[in-house]
Amino acid sequence: MGHIKMSQKEIKRLPVIMKVVNNEISQKEASERLKISYRQLKRQVKRVRENGAEGVCHRNRGKPSSRKMSEETYKKIVGLCERDYADFGPTLAQEKLLERDQIKISRESLRHLLLKEGLWKRRKARNKTLHVWRQRRACEGELIQMDGSHHRWLEDRLDQEFCLMAYIDDATSTVYARFYEYEGIYPVFDSFKRLVQHYGRPERVYTDRHSTYKTTKKATIEDELEGRDSLTQFQRVMKLLEVEVIFAQTPQAKGRVERLFQTLQDRLVKEMRLVKISSIAGANQFLETFLPNYNKKFTVPARDVKSRWRPTEEAFDETWIFSVREERTVLKNYTIQFRNRLFQIKDPYLALQGQKVEILQSIEGELRFTTKHKRLEVEEISELEPMLKKNKKQSMATSSANLSKFIREEENSKKSWMDEVHFEENLTLQPSPTVESQSKELVLAS
Repeated sequence: MGHIKMSQKEIKRLPVIMKVVNNEISQKEASERLKISYRQLKRQVKRVRENGAEGVCHRNRGKPSSRKMSEETYKKIVGLCERDYADFGPTLAQEKLLERDQIKISRESLRHLLLKEGLWKRRKARNKTLHVWRQRRACEGELIQMDGSHHRWLEDRLDQEFCLMAYIDDATSTVYARFYEYEGIYPVFDSFKRLVQHYGRPERVYTDRHSTYKTTKKATIEDELEGRDSLTQFQRVMKLLEVEVIFAQTPQAKGRVERLFQTLQDRLVKEMRLVKISSIAGANQFLETFLPNYNKKFTVPARDVKSRWRPTEEAFDETWIFSVREERTVLKNYTIQFRNRLFQIKDPYLALQGQKVEILQSIEGELRFTTKHKRLEVEEISELEPMLKKNKKQSMATSSANLSKFIREEENSKKSWMDEVHFEENLTLQPSPTVESQSKELVLAS
């Protein structure tokens, strides 16, 4: 007896129909239980009586669909997709098949065909992001959007892309900008220091997740125990300035500064072309006259006339506030290594061996060494250079070759205290007449 394929619906329907066949219930009662019409039930009861349980199954089961694509059309579509539409998605490929090859096929059927033939890969469903309009902040200095834009600002007059660090006020669209060779921590510090000198400290800055602004490094165990987050140099300085940092999730979130770059890449480039600017220094000098005119033309009045720019305090030391801070450990000889340089502490009583020292490096390159409570006076010494040459890192292949050479030399040069003696019959030790082998060997003479 063969197997009969049934759906769950047909399996549940069969016992009720069998009761009708066995005259246990009426056809009307069975139709009400199965929620089908009386005429449909009569047809199925008749099929069950003629064919048995197989009469419940759909008659088209196992038969090819009348709408099935012919084998010739299938091969033609596969060939066209491999030859002409190899990198096309299902939607575009379906449009081109109809437009150019007069082959009508639905997008979903084509997608399944491409998946089956390995010409398309499933893509994870992504949530569509909606960018909702946001009202400007009410006061000037309440929120500043900042970013850097790498572009050929001087076109063919300077064969180099460089970066424009730009700041735009969210309330008024007032712009401050300056050119640098790259977007890094020192250009960010220098441009932000000039912004503070010109306007004051803003309440918040809105920036992207560039590695200069937001770290991807996980917090250390010490930071986790003390409840501290792993901060970038930029975040540390903003914390000292009492400026809140907000990180944008998408470029559209800080659309004001993104649109600013679109404008400047058109307008500013042409303005500098007219006056034939050909250097970064010349471009920065040109910004001193360009930005006031630009702001006069494009700024809008704030909804609240009160300014949120905050003046710097009297004790505000710009040189060391805008500095890169790193930690080093005091060595046993009361020296400190920092970026291939060695410094000697002048007064060893001010620091302990193994103590952590914070080193501040200003934008101009000056260094300051401090502990938690005091500043250390140091002097640079030059004994580190031979040490660095001796400990210079080598590749794995070079290290392996040097190690093999060293082992061979050692084996050829080593002599045991027993190389010069041998055993006689009376077990007395005497010098050996010749030593042909340099390996450790004992000769027992009979």
